[in-house]
Amino acid sequence: MKTYSIEFSETLKRVIKINSDSIKNALIIASEMYKSEEVVLDENDFETISIDVIEEYSIEKNIDFANFILKNAEDMIANLSIEELAKIGFGDYSEAIKQFDAKYYGD
Repeated sequence: MKTYSIEFSETLKRVIKINSDSIKNALIIASEMYKSEEVVLDENDFETISIDVIEEYSIEKNIDFANFILKNAEDMIANLSIEELAKIGFGDYSEAIKQFDAKYYGD
């Protein structure tokens, strides 16, 4: 009998409306609301659950598997919105804005 490591991951999601003069400020306000617990996600905000087996698998040792993963990722990326890509690349949309502003505007 084998022992497997199983990962459970839930996604909670809530949409709120924030009046602001810019998306950057709206994201700052939302972040502050979350940190101060004005917005607390609970079971009513449940969106998805994923259950995955966690195993060590050396991609470097299996080029066919690596190519399979890369091709699948390319296909998925082509269908994602800018917001979704920002979350993947920067962790969240507000971090993408911060890094963009810092690089191009010196903020």
